[in-house]
Amino acid sequence: MTGKTKDPLQLLALEVRNFKALHVFAVEFPPDGGAVVVGGPNRAGKTSAAVDSLRALLLGDRYKPTNPTRDGSAVAAHVAALFGDGTKVERGGKNFSLKVTAPGDPDARQGLLDARFARLAIDPSPLLIGSGKDRVEALLKSLPGVGEKLDGLDRQHTDLFSQRTSAGTLANSAETQLAAMPHYPDAPAEVVSVSALAEEIRAAEANNSKRDMVEAEFGRARDFTMALSTQVDELQRKLTHARVFRDALEATLDTLSAIDTGPTRAKLETAEEDNAKVRANAARKAQEADAIAKRAEHKRLDNGISFVRDARQALLEGADMPLAGLGIKDGELTFNGQSWDGIAGSDRLNIVIQICRKQQPGCRFVVVGPCEEMDIDTLRRFSDACKAVGLLAVCTRVSMGPEVDHVIENGRIVGAEND
Repeated sequence: MTGKTKDPLQLLALEVRNFKALHVFAVEFPPDGGAVVVGGPNRAGKTSAAVDSLRALLLGDRYKPTNPTRDGSAVAAHVAALFGDGTKVERGGKNFSLKVTAPGDPDARQGLLDARFARLAIDPSPLLIGSGKDRVEALLKSLPGVGEKLDGLDRQHTDLFSQRTSAGTLANSAETQLAAMPHYPDAPAEVVSVSALAEEIRAAEANNSKRDMVEAEFGRARDFTMALSTQVDELQRKLTHARVFRDALEATLDTLSAIDTGPTRAKLETAEEDNAKVRANAARKAQEADAIAKRAEHKRLDNGISFVRDARQALLEGADMPLAGLGIKDGELTFNGQSWDGIAGSDRLNIVIQICRKQQPGCRFVVVGPCEEMDIDTLRRFSDACKAVGLLAVCTRVSMGPEVDHVIENGRIVGAEND
């Protein structure tokens, strides 16, 4: 292992011996990056060489295989990687123990590696096979400040959505009740007082009774007056008195005109029915006002949800995305308007790698793993894109074609001098 560039996040070389299915695998990586493809038939040891070895070497004991040494080997497994600043990371011996040799840090341990290398920055495969939530969370972690704001908007959206659901249920219930309530357009505007109607009839009857009495008395006075008028000479004084009395009775009679109780009796007969209709109309009017208010609250919450969604979309559109055209919709990544399941496999790979690089921009290499979904032209374009940003992508492929940089057969690199 040779070479040095001063960059601690650049992988320069990898050497693997007696590890899992491998006899030996030793490569030096191009300093300008690009895709390095390790090919060969199935079960040849490609994954052990290019993926498992780097995971076990850099990502801690939980990625250390239980039995790292190749079956049948008398020599323990040994894996070593050299980085641009001269740091050498090794695992080997009976316990496949970690050893980190870092310039200026004689006590370097796993903590140094954890500080340098994020899990996804090295191996993005969990995002490719993981859930939409995993991919969205990884993207948001790569966008400082956006994730927190988006979380706030999402909580607000969830709260408003819950409120709107409740408001919609209440509004629907109120409108259903309103539709079932009777309405009487011919009913009086207000409730009629039955006792008032009865009192009105009693007063009218008392008036009429008094009038009958006065009318009878008037008749008698008139008859008496006529009788006395024939005796003018003898009864002049009585006649004058009778006329005065008659005139007084006539004046009283005029003030006691007869009252027709028929209309009031008719109202009294229908008062209970009319009042029931008035009360039904009043209840329906109150229910209508309640339904309108509930529907207005539902509409207000619906507008609030639209506002939050627009704010969320504006936040994402204004974010410094790892890749142009990348977005989030319904808890999943989208690309150029396409949902995740409609995105080509090579584009998915590129998206995930760009997200991982955005999380840890300084990392100069990524373990891609299987790249069978890319045809040769796509693979070349992918390699050029990686090289353009100085990124080394370590890939595997079931192939021995010209696109493969290192072919492994029977646990060894084809064409190399192996121990």
